[in-house]
Amino acid sequence: VQIPSLGSVVTVAGNLNVKAWVDEHGYLPLDQSLDPFQADYTDSVRFMHYIGVNDKNVAPGQLVNFVARHGGSFKILKAVDHSCCWVQRWPALLKEQASFLRSWVE
Repeated sequence: VQIPSLGSVVTVAGNLNVKAWVDEHGYLPLDQSLDPFQADYTDSVRFMHYIGVNDKNVAPGQLVNFVARHGGSFKILKAVDHSCCWVQRWPALLKEQASFLRSWVE
């Protein structure tokens, strides 16, 4: 099966560094899990990441480290944690994201 090329990735409260997440929470290593932080991405992949400033499950610092290594853009949202308020905010984020993606192909 040929996988189509990947142009854009949008994450919402995504665990982008599995090893750091495991270490931070004191979990057993996830040896069979893919770790986005360790992957090699082509320069053609455009990343946009959203995370909440109050997220205690996936620390915003992990997102910043991912962007420093792999590039992309991110937004840290106020008054949002790992589960709270994404549903309410998603329509506006999706509208914003549509503009972001259109600018990439134009």
